[in-house]
Amino acid sequence: MQKAKSQKVCRTAVSRLHLPDGSVLHNQVIESIDGDPIRYFPLHEELPGTIWAGGDYYWNCPKP
Repeated sequence: MQKAKSQKVCRTAVSRLHLPDGSVLHNQVIESIDGDPIRYFPLHEELPGTIWAGGDYYWNCPKP
């Protein structure tokens, strides 16, 4: 019997989230599983277990 692989969920807050359409969202939380981003949402208040990275994050778009 194989042991199920546990998935690690991580939340990281960034100052600017760059989207593929060129828009930029400010103060966003990026949620990822095992390092792969799955969703984002606005940072309205402090969230337990969230890492503040600050800076820029490029969501599925080429970095300049």
